[in-house]
Order: sequence, then C-alpha cells, then structure tokens
Amino acid sequence: MKFCLPLFLVSVFSSLTFAGFFEISASGSYVKHTVDEINFEESKDATASISYYFWQQSAIEISYTSGLKTTNVGVLGTVSTYTNIQSESRLVGADFVLSFADKSAPFRPYIKLGAVHIHKKIIQQDGGFEAFEHPYTDGVAPSVGIGLKIALTETLSIKVGGESWTTPLSQDKVTYDYAGRAGLSWLF
Repeated sequence: MKFCLPLFLVSVFSSLTFAGFFEISASGSYVKHTVDEINFEESKDATASISYYFWQQSAIEISYTSGLKTTNVGVLGTVSTYTNIQSESRLVGADFVLSFADKSAPFRPYIKLGAVHIHKKIIQQDGGFEAFEHPYTDGVAPSVGIGLKIALTETLSIKVGGESWTTPLSQDKVTYDYAGRAGLSWLF
C-alpha cells in the first residue's frame, strides 16, 4: 500500500497541463453458450460513456450499461419440461480513469476505479407455470476496470477492457460480476 499511493500521485500530477477535452465511448458484448437444442445461456449488453479529461491523463467517466441474460434449461422426452430465467440489469457508473499515456499515443492503457448503481430484475418461469420475479435489492457497489485504447486516427480509437463489481453494499452475501467489453471511443 505504501508503494501504491506515491505511484498514484506521481501519475496523476506528472503532467500539470490542464486538458479539458471529452471522450465518448460505445461498447458491447454478446455471448451464447449452447449445450444442446433446448439448453443454452445467452448474454448481451451495451455500454455508453462520457469522460471529461481534466488533466492530460486523468478523467472522470460516467457510464450507463444495459444488459439481458437468458438461461433456458430443459429436458426433452415424452413430457418436455424447461425452466427459463431472464435477468435484466442496468448499471450507472462513476469512475476515476487514469491513462498511462497521453491522447496522442498509439496505445493508451488505463485503469479505473469507482462505483456503480445496480438495478436488476430476475424473472423465472418453470414449465407452463406463471412467471415470477425474484427479489433483488438495488444499490451502490464498488467497481474497478482495466483496458487499452488503440488509436485508429487522432480522435478515433478501439477500446477494449474488463470490469468487475460486487453486489450492492446493502446485501449481506457478496458476489462478483465481471464483464469484458470492446467498442469505439471518440475524442473531442
């Protein structure tokens, strides 16, 4: 811990020029895991964010993520049975972003640390029975991320990265969610 604070302070204050530029990003992910003709898991999400660089390599980022996950588990036979679970989630995040290169570099690795507000809805339907919603507590959770921006032009970049967050702090049982994302970012 003694090593992290000085490294952080040197990185943030090494370039005292005030940047004052914005970055808009859009990214998404899609995964489908198929076991057989009726058993599968499908997940997709989209994220939009805007960052304000107040120093050359330091920014505040606000993001919005919307996702949908569907799990279908069933048995084929004389009597077919299945369970379908859908999980809808919305995350609104606020992060401090620290880039390890300035905006003119062809490769710009970054880390981010912040918090996200999680809203989740889980709906389950067994067989032909009526669907019911599982209780879930919305709330705020810590988040971290790491990534890389690869410049295509002076203002357009490919952005790839990973993020992780926990369940809301108000819940007793802590679990971790992870996401890998790929997309584009524009500087202006």
